[in-house]
Amino acid sequence: MDVAVSPNGKRLLRALFVLVVVFLYAPIAILVLFSFNNSVLPTFPLSGFTLGFPDGWSTIRTGSTTILVNVPAGQAATRGRTEKGSAR
Repeated sequence: MDVAVSPNGKRLLRALFVLVVVFLYAPIAILVLFSFNNSVLPTFPLSGFTLGFPDGWSTIRTGSTTILVNVPAGQAATRGRTEKGSAR
């Protein structure tokens, strides 16, 4: 009899699937939880609830600068590799 077809095998596979899903999604859920925390540091117990950005314009400016600098740099690096024929 195949292990996956037996009743105990099905239970074991379901339990393993649940553990894998929890392992993958628990960090995402914790990050979402901490994004609404009022404290500067992500620690338990949560100090309060907020919907605001930590420093709104600074965050937007940092993200925009990162995109404007790194995207062209990545494109230039890729273009240089493909023109020389080293990227296969």
